[in-house]
Amino acid sequence: MQIFFGFVLGFIAGWFFIKAIIMYKTQQILKSIVDTPLPEKEKKVVHINITRLKDRFYVYNNDTQAFLTQGASKAEITEDLQKRFPDTSFMANPSNLKEVGLNDIK
Repeated sequence: MQIFFGFVLGFIAGWFFIKAIIMYKTQQILKSIVDTPLPEKEKKVVHINITRLKDRFYVYNNDTQAFLTQGASKAEITEDLQKRFPDTSFMANPSNLKEVGLNDIK
């Protein structure tokens, strides 16, 4: 009879010990997940081509030739592109910027 009670008590003690270990490890894992910083979004890069007709600049996607925006100044174009495509960077060829007269304008 004593062996039976010893077995039952050992089983119960082992159960609580294993449960405590599992809870501790789970808390460690959850804490590491919470403490891990979120990765920053990668910005998409789009190569653009700019044309100039009279006093307006027209911006097109270099790969798809899709129209992106238009404006009277570099600042206007930049502002509209940032507003319409917030997670995208735009790259224009320096020779294209020089061709349309935007190379020396900040």
